[in-house]
Amino acid sequence: MRVLIVSHAHPKRVAGGAQLAAHQLHRELMGLGVDSHFLAHAPPGKVRLATFSSQSKDGREILFHGGPLNPLLFSQENTWFVTHDFRELLHRLEPDVVHFQHYAAVGVDLMREVRNWSPSVPMMLTLHEFLAMCHAGGRMVKEGTTQELCYEADPHSCAECFPALTPEDFFLRELFIKSHFELIDQFVSPSAFLKKRYVDWGLLAEKIHVLENGQPDAPAGALEHRAPETMHFAFFGKVFKAKGIMVFLEAIERLAPALREKCEFSIYGSGIDEEPTAVRSEFTSRISRLGKSVRTYGSYAPEEMNGLLSRVDFVVAPSTWWENSPMVIQEAFANGVPVICSNIGGMAEKVTDGVNGLHFRVNDSRDLAATIETAVTTAGLRQKLAAGIKKPPTLRDTAEWHLAAYEKIIALRAASARLEAEPRSFLQGQSFP
Repeated sequence: MRVLIVSHAHPKRVAGGAQLAAHQLHRELMGLGVDSHFLAHAPPGKVRLATFSSQSKDGREILFHGGPLNPLLFSQENTWFVTHDFRELLHRLEPDVVHFQHYAAVGVDLMREVRNWSPSVPMMLTLHEFLAMCHAGGRMVKEGTTQELCYEADPHSCAECFPALTPEDFFLRELFIKSHFELIDQFVSPSAFLKKRYVDWGLLAEKIHVLENGQPDAPAGALEHRAPETMHFAFFGKVFKAKGIMVFLEAIERLAPALREKCEFSIYGSGIDEEPTAVRSEFTSRISRLGKSVRTYGSYAPEEMNGLLSRVDFVVAPSTWWENSPMVIQEAFANGVPVICSNIGGMAEKVTDGVNGLHFRVNDSRDLAATIETAVTTAGLRQKLAAGIKKPPTLRDTAEWHLAAYEKIIALRAASARLEAEPRSFLQGQSFP
């Protein structure tokens, strides 16, 4: 079987959970003997004469140097990249199935081009967030200072966030994206929460399968935590305001000095340089005020994650938006580390309060500070929560599920294509007395 996996980025070029999950699936499928190819959008850089270039020595990892997208519709502004260049790639690879792990950066147009190229080749789409229904970065929060959470997507509410656009613009946006999603044979959602949001938006529930992102096998002994003299709380991932980094820092500031001395706080990740000036300034000021209480370590490679987690007592996931299935929660659980997280969305689904982690009220630094204090002062709590962790599926588990799903939708799509190709008499289906 030949599979083409399409991603909005390559994890070696741009860090992020969705592209990491996509790339890990590609590598694991190859380990199962699948002829897998990985197509990822390349970040803007030097001008290239070719649309595609190779990211790997074996030529199976391909970078797509496409043009700019219409940011509202996720549609390629230069259709030549789609109808000519991407079509040529399909001709060359001749995949049996195309698995879209994302449409940002590459565009939903590629889905229709696959269908135009072949009516018998099925497509799968993994839903990693809410971008299809939310123009505000897919976070489903109100734009502006309030950052109020949105509980549904509708054109009138969306237009309130973007005064330059009308409800009609968002109505047409929804129709356009859904017209491409209708071409998808099978959707995958890493959380039941995300699935429900898309079902409420109009996708068929029976076409969406919930499957958590697989994780690499933790090294032997990683689940046997050795508690240090101080309790270690760590933030991992993109250092963005939406990820709750300011909530985390403000909560640390609220802790009594004596309690803070019993803790170690770490921030692993990059991204603060991409934030607006005011956010960068606030981050710098808070880090300066906290002094030695907080250490920032910058970016890290996925291969380092198990080692970093081996010395952490709690992972803190304080995002101020719904999230879907944060990779860091799965990584923590794979290593037996409990999680303290906001009490909404995919975070609250993955972390059961008092069982494998602790919840705090979203965007409430006071409640997060109280939760950290509970974690430090409650004897045996960390051990109890670690014992309640259910290990997530492995990369091999998820690759095997995908392989079986590919085989199923290949057969169904082929049967459907044969049926559509059969000549039909104008009398067919008519009944007579």
